[in-house]
Amino acid sequence: MANMDRRSFVLAALGGLGGAALSGCDDVPRIFGPQTGLLADVDAAGIHIRQNIYCLGDTHPDLVAYRNAITTMKTWPATFPTSWMAQANIHGTSSPPPGMLANLCQHGNFFFLSWHRMYLYYFERIIRCVSGQPNFALPFWGYTPSGTRNLPKPFRVPADPSNVLYESSRDPSVNAGNPLSAGIVDPGVALAQIAFNSFSSLLEGTPHGAVHVAVGGLMGFVNTAAQDPIFWLHHAQIDRLWNVWLAMGGGRANPTDPTWLNTSWEFYDEFGHIVKLTGAQVVDTAMQLCYRYGSVPCLTVATPETLAYQPDGSTMMVLDPIRSRPVLPDPIPVGVQGPVTLASNPVQVTIPVSADGQKALQAFANDSNGGNALIVQLDDISLQQPARIYYEVYADLPSGTTDTAYTSPYFVGNLDFFGIGQQMTGMAMPASRRLSLTRVYAYLRSRNLWSDKEVRLTFVPRGNTEDQVPAQRLGGAAQATIGKVTLRIE
Repeated sequence: MANMDRRSFVLAALGGLGGAALSGCDDVPRIFGPQTGLLADVDAAGIHIRQNIYCLGDTHPDLVAYRNAITTMKTWPATFPTSWMAQANIHGTSSPPPGMLANLCQHGNFFFLSWHRMYLYYFERIIRCVSGQPNFALPFWGYTPSGTRNLPKPFRVPADPSNVLYESSRDPSVNAGNPLSAGIVDPGVALAQIAFNSFSSLLEGTPHGAVHVAVGGLMGFVNTAAQDPIFWLHHAQIDRLWNVWLAMGGGRANPTDPTWLNTSWEFYDEFGHIVKLTGAQVVDTAMQLCYRYGSVPCLTVATPETLAYQPDGSTMMVLDPIRSRPVLPDPIPVGVQGPVTLASNPVQVTIPVSADGQKALQAFANDSNGGNALIVQLDDISLQQPARIYYEVYADLPSGTTDTAYTSPYFVGNLDFFGIGQQMTGMAMPASRRLSLTRVYAYLRSRNLWSDKEVRLTFVPRGNTEDQVPAQRLGGAAQATIGKVTLRIE
């Protein structure tokens, strides 16, 4: 009851400000009054700085505020808009309380990044209010393939209920502090995309979905993921990578589509009121939402964002003209194969290209209207057991190759299983994945290694953490089946 009274007091005090509309970067003084001794998490312009969790000590004010807020929010019922469960349910739940916002998360479409940015923004404001720490900035989980990539220590030590950041349902290997596999935290394939839709789609797979499944437990399911405190830091990292992608330039830009810009989404603010935001209102985190991200390295050794293959000059000569073309109004299928069963050994699938498909590939190579992406579409994916591993996908590996590495130019992308086969009230997650073959195609064609007659895909099983062996994880059983593999031009 003391927590309930405190909440009522805080909301009443805030209401005494006349329901001040929170806009601009003067939010802190408007809610809490003049501040003194501002922490490094708020700059001179009043912009909050989200910092790498690996850079924060266990007693850093952001971690203290996060722990305190979660402790309080967990004492409130799911019918209270600012409670822990009410906030988690907005993302997904199998038991939505009547009349509450629930199951609103956007996955598998071009709202994925903008919706989750809005979601984190209001959650961060709630944490500030509940904790009484107006300078709180949500840390991001700054994993990198060449640097630190284990579950941050405050989220696994101590491993008992006294630690509100600890979640016992996670994969034991992750909770033990074993590093995640480099390939599932490397956003390189997504960052290499120029078109927003391709970038968003591939980022949603890796590292987003792959890390969800690797952490496991509550994080492994859409309808429970936001109940794990690491969820919010993981999504802050995904949000940060959106900014990283834009900063790379080269034609990268946010959508100008009116639907993306003007569709509004509902959330709860720190007052418990229903509020709305649109894509157009969240494209500039500093000027519109009053936050930015600190640098990833907090030590003297830099940690690159990606180790994935970066196209060389000859590859770029093929790739650049293709990526600058318009998208086809209707995708052209050029080859189909399936079904495919995936287990603990690599599986090679040969996709024969039809006669019409070969003509389409010739146009793709030479015609300015021949499409701007070569896509591998994986449909009707079905899990044979809970997701325990992931698969790296390669195209046209040289004959006799046994040593595959995701940093090679033959690497297409990862097949993760986040959301596959999961149902939520009013929403079903897609049982498909979309991978871009364009970069591998450009590499092969620049070296006269590409054939329009067939494409060989190899699915290589990998453990989610460095200590995991796929065969041991699967216990001799299959992980998944793919009903149909389609090669198409978009």
